[in-house]
Amino acid sequence: MVSQKPYLDEHPYRDDLVLPSLSERIFPATVNDELNEDLTRLGHVLIQDIRPLAPLVQPATLPQYSEFGQRVDRLHTSEGWRELKDFAVREGYTAIANERKYEEHSRTFQLARTMVMTGDCYVAMIMCPMGTTDGAARRT
Repeated sequence: MVSQKPYLDEHPYRDDLVLPSLSERIFPATVNDELNEDLTRLGHVLIQDIRPLAPLVQPATLPQYSEFGQRVDRLHTSEGWRELKDFAVREGYTAIANERKYEEHSRTFQLARTMVMTGDCYVAMIMCPMGTTDGAARRT
């Protein structure tokens, strides 16, 4: 039986061996300063608020038929899954690239945030569906 290793108490951004130095090389100083501040804050939120949600997170299911064979197509999500989605919405996960605050660096800024956020596998569980559905539904 294989079980997942418990999370270390490492900060998902500050203690990363690559991302801080990579962002320093990629972004202009003003964008990098804001990114460092944002990812440091985000890492603290992940450690303090998100990781404790792990016992509440279950993969979403989509029953297509009721017990009587009628088509229902109802998405069932766990309490933890819904809290993670709310977290991603509050953090503006899909908005960053679309709002273009950082101009040509917006999508890379979003990717850096995603790398920190998806270091927690439970957060990663909701990032893919949000990125594809909610991101595509934005207004033009």
